[in-house]
Amino acid sequence: MNLQKGLNYLFIALLVVSAALQWNDPDPILWVTVYLSGAYICWSNIFGLSHFRLIFLGGYYVFLTILLLQNFPLVFEGFLQGEKPSIEIEKTRETGGIIIAILFTGISSIMAWKRK
Repeated sequence: MNLQKGLNYLFIALLVVSAALQWNDPDPILWVTVYLSGAYICWSNIFGLSHFRLIFLGGYYVFLTILLLQNFPLVFEGFLQGEKPSIEIEKTRETGGIIIAILFTGISSIMAWKRK
């Protein structure tokens, strides 16, 4: 197995685990969709990009950009929840998840594109 496939399988595993951890979230359908779509993109990049996958990737990035703009915290209060729950901490965590999904799918797609 080469490095590219190994990284893609690692990204897939991490995104699937992230999706599984979202079942406790107040809006699990949204975040499970985000992470499983990212895993699909990484999986499809193992086999090469087709036109459908490029359209899917473009739509995915538009969707993540909208989520990022909606969830970007106004004040950074960290990632850990204190005694008093804070919406800004939740937004920070969601923004972190979006950035991770963007990085994983971006690295995977760039590697697939350079392979062609």
